[in-house]
Amino acid sequence: MTAPQSEHPLSPATWLAKKFFGGLRYISFWAIPRALFAKRNPVFKFRGELSPAEASDTGLSIRRSRAIDLYVLFWTLTSPLTFVIVSNVAVSLGWQIAIYFLATVRLIESIQSPLNTLVFDLHRGRTDSNTASSSRLLVLTLLNTLEFAVWFAVLYALNLQFLCGARRKVDALYFSVMTQFTVGFGDIHPSAGLRYLATLQVTGGFLLAVIVLARAVTTLPAMKGLLDSQKTPPE
Repeated sequence: MTAPQSEHPLSPATWLAKKFFGGLRYISFWAIPRALFAKRNPVFKFRGELSPAEASDTGLSIRRSRAIDLYVLFWTLTSPLTFVIVSNVAVSLGWQIAIYFLATVRLIESIQSPLNTLVFDLHRGRTDSNTASSSRLLVLTLLNTLEFAVWFAVLYALNLQFLCGARRKVDALYFSVMTQFTVGFGDIHPSAGLRYLATLQVTGGFLLAVIVLARAVTTLPAMKGLLDSQKTPPE
């Protein structure tokens, strides 16, 4: 049996970040089934809450992976559907408030979920790094990144009057993608409160880019092993 890893005291900054992002876990739609079903079904627990026995249960890991994949896919499809609705239908004030709520929760979740998984779960007693695969986590983070851009496009489309140079709602999607990937041609630019919203998007997009890069690096050993196994031995 492998001896447990020794615990190192956290710096004040790391401790605060762990507490902060730990609190953000509850700003998540995943927290709803967790609150209702996690005691009876550990599939719905947060990753850092799994016991060592649950974390090493292969069957449970597969079920959790499937549930999380479906969850991410659902929201990845919901964001462009919401953008299409906002772009083609006059949305009432009540529906606008609901859309703001959905977008805010998902934007926060798109940042905190990969950060907690990649960094802070190790400081919550989760000493293993069991995941379905590194490539799967990379794909999920890429989907989070795309969804992040689309939800910001929804917010821009709802405030198109403050997006200078935008003539159609689809221009909000163009501006969101250009902003997130820091291209910024300058043909469309935000005014009033949208300037601060764009700043938040750039910051969040940078964090997601770092996470994507980190997860891409973790896939390199597996890719190297796959390539080595496919090499034809010399005759």
